[in-house]
Amino acid sequence: MASAHVSEENLRHPQDRLVFIASVVLNLALMAAAVYLVANAPDWLTSHPVLRKPLEHIRTLAIIAIFALPAAVIIRNERRVSIRGNSIRLSRDQFASLYDRLQSHCTKLGLTTAPELYITNSAIREPAQAFSSWKRDYIVMNQSVVDPALESGGDVMAFILGRELGRIRLGYTRLWTEILLTYVLRIPYLNIPITRVRTYSCDRYGAFLAPDGVRGLIISVSGRRLLQSVNVEDYLKQSALHEGLWSRIGSTVTEKPPVLYRLKALYDAGLLDWSQDLTRFHEKTSATGSDNQKPAPPSRDRPVVARKEAAGDRQ
Repeated sequence: MASAHVSEENLRHPQDRLVFIASVVLNLALMAAAVYLVANAPDWLTSHPVLRKPLEHIRTLAIIAIFALPAAVIIRNERRVSIRGNSIRLSRDQFASLYDRLQSHCTKLGLTTAPELYITNSAIREPAQAFSSWKRDYIVMNQSVVDPALESGGDVMAFILGRELGRIRLGYTRLWTEILLTYVLRIPYLNIPITRVRTYSCDRYGAFLAPDGVRGLIISVSGRRLLQSVNVEDYLKQSALHEGLWSRIGSTVTEKPPVLYRLKALYDAGLLDWSQDLTRFHEKTSATGSDNQKPAPPSRDRPVVARKEAAGDRQ
C-alpha cells in the first residue's frame, strides 16, 4: 500500500500549523478591534447609515467573545445530547461491521478507547463530522453516505471514518482550538485558508487508514446512489487533466478544495498509489465491458497524449 511507508507524525499537512498560527493572530486582532469599537466607537461611526449595521454586528461578536468559553462548553455538551437523541449509536450489536472498521482504525493508531460512533438522518448536514464534548470524542455519520449493503461500501466507510478520526487526532475538535478561532471559522472568506488546509490534513488520515478508499472522496461528488455506477478509472483520469489558470483561480475562493484537487494531493504525497488504483479499477471496468484507456499519472510532466486531450477539452 502507498501509505505503508508513512507514519502518523507526517499526516498533518505541511502548511497546517503555519495557517493555524496566522488564523489565531487574525482572530485575536479581530477580537481586539471588536472590543475597541464597542468601548470607543466615535459618534460619527455609530450614526453613519452605511456603517451602523456592520458596527452592530461587530459589537455582537465582541459580546460573544466575552462569553465564548462558557458558551462553547454549553454548546458542545448540548450538541452531544441532541445528537444522541436523534441518532443510532453503533456497537458490536448495532451495524457491527461498520463499528469494527472504526475499532480497526483505532488499533492502527494505537488508541485504546475509540470515539463513540453514530448514524443520523437529521442531526448533521455534512456526510460525516467529528466532535468533542467534556472528556468524550464522537463521530456522526449521515445516513446519506451509509450504504445499506455495508460490505459493498466498506472502502468508502473506511475512508470517511479515517478522515473524521483524523479530525480528532489533529486537535480540530478541542475546546481551546474553537476558542482561539471563534471569529475566523465563522466569517466567510476569512475561514478559507484554515478550512482548506484542514481538509487536506483530514484527507491524509483517510488515505493512511484506508489506502483502498479512493471512492470515499468520489462519493462527495457522485452521492451514494450513483457511486456504484461511476467509472472510477475515468474519474482518476480527470484528476490528471484538471489543471490550468482558471481552475486554480476558481478553487481558491471556496472553503473546500475541489475533490479532483484533493485526490491529486493524496497521490502527490504518496498516500494513495496511482498505478495500483488504476490497475484495480481498470480490471473492474474491463470486467463490465468498459474499454477505457489507462491514463497518465497526475503530474506536471504528463505525456504528450494527456496534454493533447486537455487541449481538446478546452476547444
